[in-house]
Amino acid sequence: QLEFTDISIQEKVDFVLSEQAHDLAEIEHKIDIDIQPESLTWQLDGVLFEQLLFNLIGNAIKYRSEHRALSLGITACVENNCFKLKIIDNGIGFDPRFNENIFNAFTRLQDKSKSGSGIGLAICYKICELMNGSIQAQGQPDVGAQFTVLLKEDKNGQ
Repeated sequence: QLEFTDISIQEKVDFVLSEQAHDLAEIEHKIDIDIQPESLTWQLDGVLFEQLLFNLIGNAIKYRSEHRALSLGITACVENNCFKLKIIDNGIGFDPRFNENIFNAFTRLQDKSKSGSGIGLAICYKICELMNGSIQAQGQPDVGAQFTVLLKEDKNGQ
């Protein structure tokens, strides 16, 4: 049973980043957050939205480039009655051929030396689906990745 309530986007982003503080403290990084308006709230299941953020931000940290500081951009806004979230990084990226099937369970595209099960992005896909939305990925090898989440206002499909 999903519990949709007004969720402060800034508070959730801040919480997830604070939970990642240990990993971030060990690497050179720059994080840009642009939430418009700063007081933006949206009807979301808070637990699922947190998990979505943990997976996307965690992947940006895990799959960062060893050759440069991590640059992480997090933007959120409302556009055409949809909540739009973008997570953009300058990590190892991935081949654009995998933009769609990167969300398949147990898919691990590269760097199998990193721990993981290959289900994090599949979970993100399912979370977006459950919250009446979608997620898209774009990647370029050694340039980075961008994940765009769109969540509709009408959660019940009515």
